Amino acid sequence: MNGPQDLGGQMGFGLVAQEVDEPLFHAAWEKRALGLTLCAGALGKWTIDESRHARESLHPADYYASSYYEIWTKALETLLLRHGFITAADLAAQRAVDPAPTRSTSSPTAAARAWWRCSCPASFTVRWTCWARR
Repeated sequence: MNGPQDLGGQMGFGLVAQEVDEPLFHAAWEKRALGLTLCAGALGKWTIDESRHARESLHPADYYASSYYEIWTKALETLLLRHGFITAADLAAQRAVDPAPTRSTSSPTAAARAWWRCSCPASFTVRWTCWARR
């Protein structure tokens, strides 16, 4: 797909400015954005390909005006809307205003825990725990 994320070799965007001693996150909300995205993905309602497509399908003006984690949160909003976890009214109000959907009986927390136990080696879990506490 040719979109705003495909800048390789295009003229006019200049060099990528490398940040010396760049922190993992530039703001506290970025940690939460990544955590929410990973937890929502662990529900198993969409694939990693659909998640990437949601990020790469943003309008170019929106994509270029957004930071890295803003792009991730905008894509997550799209996925949550598409799969019925939130409504447009919830998103507009920036809080839950519509009743929660009742079509799923499984707990999201239980699903995330089950995915984590099955998918992640023990050494990764230790590293993830240390990294998440930063």
